[in-house]
Amino acid sequence: MRKFKAFALVLILVICTVVIAGAATTYILVSNNAEKDEATIQPIDGNLEQPLDDVSLWQTYTNNEYNYSIKYPSTWYKRLEGYAPPPPTTIMFSTKPDGDNSYPYASTTVFSIVNPDISDINDHGEVTSLVSQGATKESVKIDGFDAVKLSSADTIAEHVSYYFIGNDNIVYRIGYQYPIAQKSYAADCELLVKSFTVTEEN
Repeated sequence: MRKFKAFALVLILVICTVVIAGAATTYILVSNNAEKDEATIQPIDGNLEQPLDDVSLWQTYTNNEYNYSIKYPSTWYKRLEGYAPPPPTTIMFSTKPDGDNSYPYASTTVFSIVNPDISDINDHGEVTSLVSQGATKESVKIDGFDAVKLSSADTIAEHVSYYFIGNDNIVYRIGYQYPIAQKSYAADCELLVKSFTVTEEN
């Protein structure tokens, strides 16, 4: 009888050990898979906007005085107030409507001026000033025209400006800014710039 009790006790201990070992192994495997999933699928910060890359759904703004058109996201606003010179010389497209200047927001501004005195955009006063202040300068093309791209940042926002001379010596400055913490706006702003088209003089 003692041998039977001893055998039963050993059997119970073996079964308990197997059950505990199996539970521990399952826990480790499940934990490792969860960590892998977390590493693979990163949550998106709720404050970040996803790039609005379906430009076909965007609105088109046409400026007949300065002969250009540009597209902007349907969720953005065309702003006509609060800056100088006023439209049609300056047009702003922003994630906030007229009258709402609360930060943060992203915006793209088009400034146009007839300036027959400049033959090389590199000599533009704003270009040379921004470069002297440390802005990064690149040579690019906008709608086939030679342009310069100037990039800089401060503690709040990233700033990018494109300068070029279009038809009839019209100088265009397409500038955008977005909060440093919301870098996904950069894609939207770049798409605005790429959609810029110089139109025929009316």
